[in-house]
Amino acid sequence: MSDETFKLSRIYAAGWKDAQNLSDEKASALTAAEIAAMAPYATQAERDRWYEGFVAALRRRGLDFPSP
Repeated sequence: MSDETFKLSRIYAAGWKDAQNLSDEKASALTAAEIAAMAPYATQAERDRWYEGFVAALRRRGLDFPSP
């Protein structure tokens, strides 16, 4: 696994963790744009990977969100 692949996997996990910290009520009220704006990373690749992890965690909880 390359350093970049590992880094992006950790960013995905951070997005997942951040989503787990929200209640279903708060998460359901978010738009795709609001979620994307929450990503705490500088590059688009990092922001996209965080978003993927965040949304995957919400979908696992039965909430539905669009791709960015």
